[in-house]
Amino acid sequence: MRMPPFNLHNPSTLEDALTKASELESSGEEFDWISGGTDLIPNYKWHLNTKKNVISLSGIEELHELGTNKIGAMVTLQELVESSSVHPLISEAASKVASIMVRRSATLGGNICLDTRCFWYNQTEQWRESIDWCHKCDCGT
Repeated sequence: MRMPPFNLHNPSTLEDALTKASELESSGEEFDWISGGTDLIPNYKWHLNTKKNVISLSGIEELHELGTNKIGAMVTLQELVESSSVHPLISEAASKVASIMVRRSATLGGNICLDTRCFWYNQTEQWRESIDWCHKCDCGT
């Protein structure tokens, strides 16, 4: 399935990313952030909740940092599993998420900030209209 067209922005610093987000927001344009893309890309392929702009975090070096006191948003879950510098409970928790194939792409930032995985929400408008409404999505909660 083909993804809809979108503008991909590739900032190289966190400051550049935040500036781009601010510019898009102030001009009324919607955007998504993308890190590993394990959730966003499938939704875009299904044309679910797509935006005209996507800001990639992959080129921001400081978000890849992994240490005792700092875990960047671009650190993959598998890197957490294999790291000796994070608390063992963090490694163990990361090991319980998905399969190793997914953990190699899935990032900590993406999993913390991911769009809801609600089955009802991640559907087309036509599908939603065919059944009853959702309390979470339609009631403003």
